[in-house]
Amino acid sequence: IDYAVAQNADVINMSLGGTTNFTLIRLAVTRASTAGVIVIAAAGNSGASGATSYPAAYSEVIAVAATTSSKVIATYSNGGSYVDVAAPGSEILSSWPTGTGYARISGTSMAAPHVAGLAALLLQKNVLSAPLSTPAAIKNQIETTALKNDAGGYGITDYSLARYGAGLIDIYAALDCSAGSCVPPTPPVVPPVVDESAPSEPGLPGLVSQPALDPTFGTPTRKADGFQVQISNYDADFTYGGTATSNGSVVVSGLGLVTVSGVAASTSSDATITTTRTGYDSGSALITATSLNAALVPTFGTPTRKADGFQVQISNYDADFTYGGTATSNGSVVVSGLGLVTVSGVAANTSSDATITTTSTGYAPGSATITATSLSAAPPAPEVAPAPAAAPVAAAPVVVAPVAAPVIGISKVVKRKFTLTVDSPAGSKTWIQRKSGTKWVTLKKVTSKSSSVIKVSRSGTYRIQIVGPSRKDVSTAFKVK
Repeated sequence: IDYAVAQNADVINMSLGGTTNFTLIRLAVTRASTAGVIVIAAAGNSGASGATSYPAAYSEVIAVAATTSSKVIATYSNGGSYVDVAAPGSEILSSWPTGTGYARISGTSMAAPHVAGLAALLLQKNVLSAPLSTPAAIKNQIETTALKNDAGGYGITDYSLARYGAGLIDIYAALDCSAGSCVPPTPPVVPPVVDESAPSEPGLPGLVSQPALDPTFGTPTRKADGFQVQISNYDADFTYGGTATSNGSVVVSGLGLVTVSGVAASTSSDATITTTRTGYDSGSALITATSLNAALVPTFGTPTRKADGFQVQISNYDADFTYGGTATSNGSVVVSGLGLVTVSGVAANTSSDATITTTSTGYAPGSATITATSLSAAPPAPEVAPAPAAAPVAAAPVVVAPVAAPVIGISKVVKRKFTLTVDSPAGSKTWIQRKSGTKWVTLKKVTSKSSSVIKVSRSGTYRIQIVGPSRKDVSTAFKVK
């Protein structure tokens, strides 16, 4: 206040208030009025029976209540003998630091600037008339022209002295007012002086609250024990809190990521996220999501030991899941399309293990480890004495019969089904293979020299492999929907 006076301000608007009568503020208001500055303040937002608000209650201040577009006093607007006039204060379009730069705000803090603007107009109009430009004269022009009823499209319908004071400001009437035509207003009631001899908690009057920031959310990501979701309108100037209103616990990160955990599989849970900030109403919003279905944890049959590792069947194999295998010690791992795990590349009589993983949309990831030992090395063959040298025998000429190249035909490829035609040499084996990552997984064997409809459990990239006595042939890869 003192700074504004020092800068030669003509009008001071204070959209703020509190219930404590601070001596420092009261004296500053008196100095401003004595210097010829018109002082205006919000009456308060505590309702008809709310506590007296300062500095609005000081006699030198024009205390402003708020009305709505329905021509009635706003329910939040303070009442009392210190209220001088009322002005529009609900859903007022105001500049705002976020979003589009504008927001509709309600409060006596929105009403007070209307009166400050009227005071400035009156000062401009009376610039050549010092008697009409004093704080008392400006207040007289505003109050004596205020409306106490509905004047044909503009006015009020519920006037009372306690809620309106002199009434609703009328800008046109005030600008037409002069010292000779305006009726002096009734002297305002001076509020009682609060005994400040007892110590009180220091502080400035509280700001009139701005609208709450209610959180909005992106799309939740389901987790094994809850979910995560980003707060879309996160603002670091606010303090965020989270409360689990049903299952789980809630944590809000410093970047607005909400994590709900401790929830059973396939269970709905929700969180109430709150926002607080000095000068703003408290905000909150509810977000609900469901945790992932329980993981499929592989179980195994009895391992079969091999010379360089082992094989084992996944007992609970489910073709709707994708399987992976990782050697956690010696060896490499391959999982076939029918759930057969093969660990190879292991030294003789050596323990090795494999971690088998499962994934599927809507399910938590699963895994299990299987361990077995490779076969012992075969004992060395006994040495045999060399046989007597035989007379040389002329070698008979070797005639190699030509091997017919196999014929592989793929046709009628439709959803999870295709027709396979195979014509291969006797003794050949024909296999169906599906691509998994960078590897080809063998799914099933089909009869050679046949034409049959092949059904597969899922879409993907497939090929046909024929292994014969003396050669191996692979078809061109093809896709099955």
